[in-house]
Amino acid sequence: MPPRLAGGRTARIAAVGCACAALTGTFVLWGFPYDRAAASMVAAVERATPLALQIGELGPHLSPLGPGLEATGLRVVAPNGGALRVERLRLRPAWSLDWLRLRPALWLDAELAGGSAEGRLGFAPSASFAGRLAAIDLAQLPLAACWPGATLRGHLEGSFALHREGRGAAGVVALEARDGSASLPTLPLPLPFETLSVELELGEDPRVRIAALHLAGSALRADGTGTLGPAARLAGAPLDLALELEADPSLRPALQSLGIRLRPDGRAQLRITGTLDRPELSTVTD
Repeated sequence: MPPRLAGGRTARIAAVGCACAALTGTFVLWGFPYDRAAASMVAAVERATPLALQIGELGPHLSPLGPGLEATGLRVVAPNGGALRVERLRLRPAWSLDWLRLRPALWLDAELAGGSAEGRLGFAPSASFAGRLAAIDLAQLPLAACWPGATLRGHLEGSFALHREGRGAAGVVALEARDGSASLPTLPLPLPFETLSVELELGEDPRVRIAALHLAGSALRADGTGTLGPAARLAGAPLDLALELEADPSLRPALQSLGIRLRPDGRAQLRITGTLDRPELSTVTD
């Protein structure tokens, strides 16, 4: 047989084989028991976390990297009733050599709070989740349900690398919000900021270590480090924070009304203890 004809026959056979495989995959994908899969996902979340998951609809999703699942109309509900709405969530295999080592992983891509979250979800040798956040609208997050009286505005970006350790998560989270404001229950006025960034280290003892906290705004600049202990609710978490701040003259009267003793240049060193909803401020003198 001439080489050209043999090559053409091979190409046709390969094309027919690929078409059959694609057609078979399509029938399997569309015949998948999605109702049972949704119930399994809900049960898995409730077993592993104190959160409740509600799924509006679950169905197939095709991408260049393979078939997956797409869920819409999700709500993640905390025990205190606070809920985060997720418009769309997609899951597909996160292909890597780890699959050959019997360490499967999934790639997660979600649309929520006006922005997105994506990352790799691993299952072996222990559960892990690493990824990033982009363009999250802080005003759409249910912060008030966890911390009554607190509000944050601005847009958030960040990265995280977490794994399961003991009874909780461990790892590093880095977050940065831009062009927003923070209102806390104990402050008489909102604090506008240009950037607000925090680096968190999660572990067993303490539960959360605040490795770095930085706020930069037109009227206030602050840097701090500290810890946040475990608690049944965020607002009641024990706090131990060392903070250095510098305030412009327009903000100094409000800070002094809180008992903060500022130096003539508007600077102060603070120790903040107590809990998030009932902080105790003390000025550190040189």
